[in-house]
Amino acid sequence: MSDPRIRTVQVLDSRLEELVQIVRDEPTGGDGIEAEHINDEQIVAYCAGTIDTRGRRSVERHLSVCAACSAEVAHLSDRATMWSDDTAVAAFEARVRSVTSAARATATAAIEKIWEEITAPLAVSLKSMMMPQGAYGQSVEEETATVEFFVTQEGKVVDGLRGLLKRVNREYYVRIFAIDPGARTRYGDRKATISISDTYQDRPILHRKIDIGVTVLLGTDFRLTDNSSLAVEMLPSRN
Repeated sequence: MSDPRIRTVQVLDSRLEELVQIVRDEPTGGDGIEAEHINDEQIVAYCAGTIDTRGRRSVERHLSVCAACSAEVAHLSDRATMWSDDTAVAAFEARVRSVTSAARATATAAIEKIWEEITAPLAVSLKSMMMPQGAYGQSVEEETATVEFFVTQEGKVVDGLRGLLKRVNREYYVRIFAIDPGARTRYGDRKATISISDTYQDRPILHRKIDIGVTVLLGTDFRLTDNSSLAVEMLPSRN
């Protein structure tokens, strides 16, 4: 059997596959001796010294008239020199582990980004709820803004429930309500947590537990920004 480290070269070195393909596509020159190109298994066995005598002679006859296969054998032989050096092998394996680790981290980051894009619609922007500039003084006329939102549980929208956040001047009210009688029966005694967060703040602006079906005054003068958002998660049933 051939040295497994030599066979690893066949898999890891991308040039091998490219050159073998080139070899297969190019016509053989010379006088027609060994017209078919030698395959990659023969090349590996020849370089590893595990090919039998008859096979070795056949390969050598072909190499004497085929520049493409000769170049491939020379290339693989050069690579094989490294695999006979334990220090070089260890260094190469370390590079492989490093590349693998980096690829895994990149894949993880990509998965997290995709998950954020999928769940982003469940976090509602509160940009429209911001107080108009210069409106923090006492207002004669009532100034309001509202935003509707979904209620989620374990990353999924809860059917039959909706929420409404309303600002009246500087006061913020919230209510979660059932949109059909069945939902009122199923969720009438449940609670949910409401979170108002800002992308660039470590702590949420507000995090509070509320009853479903009850209008709640959350507070006043929340300093919202363009990056503020709202998310509501229904709590598990106590039953």
